[in-house]
Amino acid sequence: MEEAIDRVNSTPYGLATGVFTNKLDAAFKAIRRLHVGGVHINETSSSRVDQMPYGGSKDSGFGREGPRYAVHEMSELRMVSFST
Repeated sequence: MEEAIDRVNSTPYGLATGVFTNKLDAAFKAIRRLHVGGVHINETSSSRVDQMPYGGSKDSGFGREGPRYAVHEMSELRMVSFST
């Protein structure tokens, strides 16, 4: 596990990764140490539910995708005041 984490972190990319283990402590260790946009435990790195945020770290893209991020990206913050 140590070597795998080090190898993943040594690349310039970090979109997502899948970790297969039956040890909960190993899963949480990987989650804490991996420098990627998404860590999928006992699933492939391409697993995604449409409501999940999605995006990479390092040279694997810019920003995040998903409904929350899309609404934010397509919105413009405005200040409005009313006087009665």
